[in-house]
Amino acid sequence: MKTPSTLALLGLALLAACTAESPKSPEFLVLKGATAFDGNGAVLAQSVILIKDGKIEAVGGPDLSIPEDSEILDLTGKFIAPGLVDAHVHFGQTGFFDGRPDALDIRDTIGYAELQSRLQLNPDRYYETYLRSGVTAVYDVGGYPWTIALQASAENNLNAPHVAAAGPLLSPVADENLADLNTPGQKQLLNLSSPEFGREAVRQNTSLGSAGIKIWQIHLNDAAFMESLRAVAEDPAVDIVAPLDGSRQVENIDMLVNVNAYDDVGIDSPAECFIGMEGGRALKMSQPFRWSGGRGHAKNSGRQS
Repeated sequence: MKTPSTLALLGLALLAACTAESPKSPEFLVLKGATAFDGNGAVLAQSVILIKDGKIEAVGGPDLSIPEDSEILDLTGKFIAPGLVDAHVHFGQTGFFDGRPDALDIRDTIGYAELQSRLQLNPDRYYETYLRSGVTAVYDVGGYPWTIALQASAENNLNAPHVAAAGPLLSPVADENLADLNTPGQKQLLNLSSPEFGREAVRQNTSLGSAGIKIWQIHLNDAAFMESLRAVAEDPAVDIVAPLDGSRQVENIDMLVNVNAYDDVGIDSPAECFIGMEGGRALKMSQPFRWSGGRGHAKNSGRQS
């Protein structure tokens, strides 16, 4: 049986163990010795990169001062380059006909609904491919509602790129002609059938966290569609951002960031595309979105442009 003095010593030992301070982590992580490409054409041999709180503080050559409170990682013989941004991807497609039955229908061999289920449950194969290719941020510019949720899940996954996603697309194409690209449970293509439907679709995608809405085809001669599109443009979510000339203004449609076709003329690009509207107005349909953050994440401030 332990004596009181022995118990007291044990108690002091336990107290000391519990109150001992944990070793403090270094304030800086230093990547040293790699060949670094700065993205603007310059190459830094024997580079030094200072990282603090997960963000790059400084990039330089061997003469860059290294703080004393640093953990140094020797990357001699390695290469460092800025992450690439792929601003046009679709997680609901595969690059093969099984993901585009409108191009070639092989649904009797590979079920389209089953394919979408597999893609929704297994985005990691795409994540790994992007990272291995140097792509650290992607923008899904139109797809099923489940693609919007990838933004949050990828952000908490160190083995995934940053993801921005638009979600369902608006289109002048009739519902029956969109059916092959939708599944019984979810739709990725929505017929812009009325002004009310357009406003509700934008608000619904916004509530899900969408980074943008893609317009799949523009039919200027379809009066009903253009009226619906104009109604979306005049929604309170629209900001008037700049004069175009003395009589016209540019409307920055909150969430509308990409147009796939303009009366059979493809204009799908990050460049700004202006579509003339009646009443001396112009509609800004597409422009680059802003990238910021440690890995190039597209930040949605509620006024994505």
